[in-house]
Amino acid sequence: MLLQDQNKIEKFLENFIKSLEISDSAKEKAEKRYESIGNWLSREESVLVDFKPEFYSQGSIRLGTTIKPLNEDGEYDLDAVCLLSNLRLDVCTQKNVKKLIGHELRLYVKANNFNKPLDEGKRCWTLEYSDSAQFHLDILPSIPDEAGFISMLESSGITMDSIQTLHTSTAIAITDNQSSNYSVINENWNKSNPKGYHEWFKKRCVVTQVTADSITMKSANESVEEIPIQPIKLPLQKVIMILKRHRDVMFENDTEHKPISIIITTLSARAYKGTESLENTLHDVINGIERKITCDIDKNCVVLNPINPSENFADKWADEPIKKDNFFKWLIRLKNDYNYLISNNYIDNKLLLENSFGKNTIQSTYKDSLGIKDKLIIKAKKLLSLTHVQKPKWTMNIQYNVYITCKISKDGMLQKQLQSNEAIEKNWSLRFEAKIENIGSGRKFYWQVANSGEEAREANCLRGDLSYDGIIEKGKKSKNESTSYTGSHFVRCFIIQNNICVAVSEPFIVNIT
Repeated sequence: MLLQDQNKIEKFLENFIKSLEISDSAKEKAEKRYESIGNWLSREESVLVDFKPEFYSQGSIRLGTTIKPLNEDGEYDLDAVCLLSNLRLDVCTQKNVKKLIGHELRLYVKANNFNKPLDEGKRCWTLEYSDSAQFHLDILPSIPDEAGFISMLESSGITMDSIQTLHTSTAIAITDNQSSNYSVINENWNKSNPKGYHEWFKKRCVVTQVTADSITMKSANESVEEIPIQPIKLPLQKVIMILKRHRDVMFENDTEHKPISIIITTLSARAYKGTESLENTLHDVINGIERKITCDIDKNCVVLNPINPSENFADKWADEPIKKDNFFKWLIRLKNDYNYLISNNYIDNKLLLENSFGKNTIQSTYKDSLGIKDKLIIKAKKLLSLTHVQKPKWTMNIQYNVYITCKISKDGMLQKQLQSNEAIEKNWSLRFEAKIENIGSGRKFYWQVANSGEEAREANCLRGDLSYDGIIEKGKKSKNESTSYTGSHFVRCFIIQNNICVAVSEPFIVNIT
């Protein structure tokens, strides 16, 4: 078993989930942006106000399965619906609806000094934010359409008894500028029901096989709502996050043909058996997904939308066989990697897991799961207590996040990432980069570099002072150093505003051997 102990299996998986979750600052930004746009669209001066606009999240942010981008410069893809709830299909065109919402969004972009203009897609409007949180937000124009949704289901041969279980009251008609009826009044709009899907997903998330902490799990079941982002995630949500990260790593160089999230989410929800244990949930989902796909003798496959059984989420597989092939290749790889994950040779397979789930994610998970992080904290405290390390001279009022990364090179070549507390030999060049989240420009920046050990002491180079490095302008600062003296050393940084320290990094420890 993983780390020879069932509890350690759970601990590893829980820590893995933590490494995938979006940061608190990113959560805060997402929540504020949903609220800000919703308030703007429904303000008194809005041309939409008489249509009673309703603005709500959809997709992974609503389902609680959002994960960090694979790369540091990746973007969070947020999705929302703008519903004009007091409008009918027989009095407007798709073009009218999209144009009205686009008008208000352009005013919003102008009022908030966006660097990029509003972008129009086939169905959505896209807002591109230009800050360190790296968001873009797709907004889907729509109007209510329960009657049209029911009519569509009936025409597909679905019985009324079945229809009554499909959450049709929240169905919507959505715009599509490629539709032949885009510019004329016509009730034949594309249909969707993100709120209905969310209701189905909530029911699938419920834990029915509780072994302990039943009160906690009960409160968690009740927390599956939309924005604000859930403080407690349920086992199914967590496992879907793991699967999405595995998918992203495997298809990093072929994002166009990777398995899509809605298929992963739907199949995982159907395969879930209500277990509380993350290991059991992961086992059930990974081994049950394939059984939830229906394929005929001609190998045409179907993954039905649970709240619209006339829609096949896998409809593109027939025209683009590479999408189908990639899905089943991913599933085979997923099963193999899961077997490595729970094997007794777990530690020996660390490199394999890094290749499948991402190097940074696995390394941080190992630190938390094996007690390495606790040892790192103890070592950092010891280094910070050295007599030559200057104490901060400012009032501390931490409000923002800043963290340090380090790349090493030799003779200008062979660049690679160095982890805090990782051992390294002499004669390497180090480039530290402090990255600042959720903080504006103009704050003062200070580095602190401190050495330890006899070599540094004899060379009179213990250092430890606080060195001013100017003003933050683009959300990051860099510093070049070298590995000259054996011993344990550290680098950290401080951000100062009005003589108050508003952010400080954890010490980045460098062990030179």
